[in-house]
Amino acid sequence: MGATLRGGESGYASVLLPAADGSGSNGCTAESLAVCFGQGASTAAHPSLPAKGVYSDSSIRVSYGQPTMDDALNW
Repeated sequence: MGATLRGGESGYASVLLPAADGSGSNGCTAESLAVCFGQGASTAAHPSLPAKGVYSDSSIRVSYGQPTMDDALNW
């Protein structure tokens, strides 16, 4: 299920990095990240990452779209 935004509206989601319990696999340090907006999306967001990169593995996930940034960070 996806969210539909009208022109001028904003939506927020958060990228949740690897689980602290070590349950992920195939870890690596990412120096860039592309967040696509739906399967087959032709555009992506490219958020800034720290210069040293961030650790990622198979447990990375993205939150559901939310109406506020606070909601996206809390869900």
